[in-house]
Amino acid sequence: MFKKVVFVLCISVLPAVAIASNDFKATRYTCNNLDSKITKTEREIKRSHAEVKSKHLKEKLRELKKERRICKRKKYSTS
Repeated sequence: MFKKVVFVLCISVLPAVAIASNDFKATRYTCNNLDSKITKTEREIKRSHAEVKSKHLKEKLRELKKERRICKRKKYSTS
């Protein structure tokens, strides 16, 4: 019984851990045009009236800014 409970808990937690980790690989290609993607997302947030869509866009913006920081550390162009 205990093994089944542990198994079910592991199965339910693993997808959340996999989603939470950012597997962004900084290359010249992936870093290209990040600034324009960030600007576009910021404009979409300002135009968005739906709260749910706005939350999704803010999360996307956070991820893009994280990626930009990674690219800047590796001295890749983001424009």
